[in-house]
Amino acid sequence: MKEMCRLLSLKQLVTTLYHPICNGLIEKFNGTLRELMTSEKVEPEVKTTYEYLLDLKKRLQSTCQLAQIEPQKSQIRQRKPYVRKTKVRTFEKEDGVLVLLPTDTNKLLLQWTG
Repeated sequence: MKEMCRLLSLKQLVTTLYHPICNGLIEKFNGTLRELMTSEKVEPEVKTTYEYLLDLKKRLQSTCQLAQIEPQKSQIRQRKPYVRKTKVRTFEKEDGVLVLLPTDTNKLLLQWTG
């Protein structure tokens, strides 16, 4: 188990022994896993534990990459209407501009200067 956690860069957490109520979610998962294992057929070509861990690590990495790409796609999709409404502004060196700054007396009170 230590080797699997090391290969997958996981931190193992432990709970009180012989006290399953401490970790109900894991106990439910174990019950579901037990049901699946009794009905599963054993394939003639079984991978070694190390091969399985390497395959699992590759699948987890591809899932993480997908999890990073999808929010970026969503961000681009959501940005389009905003970009369509914005106007490009250019400033020259001597143009006057207003800046919103906090006042000296109260940090929460803002004042336009410039």
